[in-house]
Amino acid sequence: MSQFLRSLPQGFLPFFIGRMITLVASGLIGVFAPIFLYQYFGGSITYVGLWFMVGWVAYIILSPIMMKLVEFIGLRYALIASTFFGAAYYFVLANAEQNDVFATAIMSAVLIIFWRFFYWLPYHLEFVTLTEKGHRGQQSSFFWASASVIGMITPLIGGVIIYLWSFSAVFYVAMVLFLLQAIPYLLIPKANEQYTWGYWETWRNFFSRRYRQVVVSHFALGAENTVGLLIWPIFIFLLLEGNIFEVGVISSIIVMVSVFGEILLGKYIDAHAEERVLSFAGIMNALGWIAKMFVTTAFHIFVAGAYHSVVHIFVRTPLTARVSDFIADQGHYIDEVTVIREIAIGLGKCFAFGLVIFVLMFASIQWTFILAAGASLFFNAIYNKRTL
Repeated sequence: MSQFLRSLPQGFLPFFIGRMITLVASGLIGVFAPIFLYQYFGGSITYVGLWFMVGWVAYIILSPIMMKLVEFIGLRYALIASTFFGAAYYFVLANAEQNDVFATAIMSAVLIIFWRFFYWLPYHLEFVTLTEKGHRGQQSSFFWASASVIGMITPLIGGVIIYLWSFSAVFYVAMVLFLLQAIPYLLIPKANEQYTWGYWETWRNFFSRRYRQVVVSHFALGAENTVGLLIWPIFIFLLLEGNIFEVGVISSIIVMVSVFGEILLGKYIDAHAEERVLSFAGIMNALGWIAKMFVTTAFHIFVAGAYHSVVHIFVRTPLTARVSDFIADQGHYIDEVTVIREIAIGLGKCFAFGLVIFVLMFASIQWTFILAAGASLFFNAIYNKRTL
């Protein structure tokens, strides 16, 4: 580990620390945010889905324009600006119960949209420039392993805070943490990038054959993440009959199952065929979603969640490493491909939100897991080397 830390590129550690603070804040409320919105919108998954869709549609439409603004400001300062938008977003949620539902929905949607612009666009560019080809699997797994350690305790802590006090209390804690992450971002070296594509040129390239594998794989990733991060927590909450503390405990225990293999996996992926790893993981991930359709008890939640947690190690590490390698190989078009990637993820999420809303008109919540299972099978589209 000490040798690994000494070999890291300049700027990696402050970037890493800032990301970890983000994960602590989001981890405290990650599994609970969909539950809060579900309750706040009167127990309607449809309203929750529509709220998310509005935000992602705006993100998709404006990303090419906002990338130019992000680079005009500078990647480092854009990340710093994101901390204030994120903090303001949590402040609005903390006071949601005292405000009009429609006004809260609009304000929170606008703030989270700007947080995404000023966080995810520069984050992906910084990740590519601050990691090294040939070692991205190990460096990616260092991120994921650290995130998993955080994920072992933050859902439990978040559940305790909500159980003892309220949702507002945990939102205020997240708000303070978001403001703190601006400090390490000040230490990131200045990066010079220039977004050269026009608005419509971005869309022409988005639909071009050259970037088809990036679009397909990240469209699938966005769709699968929607079910995993939005529908699954609400499903657990309903199954556990509204016991927030149990939700936090089970979520923390699930993460503990997978955390110890993260670092070793990154090194393995750097030395072995990523394509075989991700193809296998996509199939196993799909089977996990099918199994979740039959979950009926807390023990079932643990088994299914632990299985998926382990399988996701084999999905996210090679996918992150492979995509980062591909984007880094684009030379001056790193930021342009990053925008394509973000648009694809957003479209995948919107497609999933729309399909979830449609499915719930005719069937129970479990049937939405089929969507995530189908999306999992397309993760390895990035490996169709004939289109590279």
